[in-house]
Amino acid sequence: QQQQQQPKWTTVSPSITSINQNLRNTPIASHEQTMSPLTLDTMDQIPLAIAFQEIIHVMISGNNQANWKSQIVGEMLISFPASILNLLIDPSHISNRLQFQLKNLHHIKNIIAKPSLITQNESSTDSNEPIYSFDMTELHNTLQNLQEKNLSSRFFNLNVLNYEVTHSDVSNIPIQISSQWTRTFNTISVNIKYSFNSSALPNSIRINNDTVIFYTIVTDGQEIKESSPTAEWSVNECKLWWKVPYVNNGTGNLSATIITMEKNTVDNDSDQQQQQPLTTSSIVNAYFHGENALFSSIDCDLACNGYRISLLKKKILSGKCSKIKIE
Repeated sequence: QQQQQQPKWTTVSPSITSINQNLRNTPIASHEQTMSPLTLDTMDQIPLAIAFQEIIHVMISGNNQANWKSQIVGEMLISFPASILNLLIDPSHISNRLQFQLKNLHHIKNIIAKPSLITQNESSTDSNEPIYSFDMTELHNTLQNLQEKNLSSRFFNLNVLNYEVTHSDVSNIPIQISSQWTRTFNTISVNIKYSFNSSALPNSIRINNDTVIFYTIVTDGQEIKESSPTAEWSVNECKLWWKVPYVNNGTGNLSATIITMEKNTVDNDSDQQQQQPLTTSSIVNAYFHGENALFSSIDCDLACNGYRISLLKKKILSGKCSKIKIE
């Protein structure tokens, strides 16, 4: 049997929509934001939910760490209650320009604010704690457009800025993976070794469901012949995957044999069936997401009156994959 060493990846595919917890499309609102309508008589401060999420992209190709690549990117989102619209058109309230101040930026670089929506105050240009102000007219128009597209929504999430997190030690990554692929005439066997590096994650992180999902694509696979531990197979996507309990600094092995579509059969004579060379193998991916902490320690406060933070969420995700063909 021919064997091929597979490059090691820690990554996630957006195709697993049932487990992708990107906050842009996920409610981040507190229960207070379900109150509608808001009026100045009943509430003098508008509740806002704020979320930071950071995504780590890692590629480990071979054993030479000089060839490893990693990047952590983050974004800040603010969730507005739909009922804010009736206040934004009130001249007495729109004078309270929404402003926020970023803090703890010692691990942050390349902050890119959404220029149509917010601008950095000139007085804080050289500050380590910059202040950003909303264009209130643009904010109203943006929220109104979102409401027209979804009249039943009680909240709207807006991405307001993106940034990078400094990450100097490329070897200190949350998960390391290696894999080996072998092929017979009508099967492909996949063997994966993994190790969790808990020191690469924030101390207070909570891994969702204490689970990491490993998966790979077997393009000409039909069904699982055997696997250990028990794997699952998606026929439509030709996807092989495992749910693995997350254990601090845990290690393990995953293996599966997939029955493939028969090719080049000569008169259905098994003696004449030739072993198929494995010229290309697939990327092995690992997916996880955690809450209650960030790789950086970025934080924010409101720098204005008339608003308050009702909920602050912090989340980390494994990143999206980039397909590389291995010959």
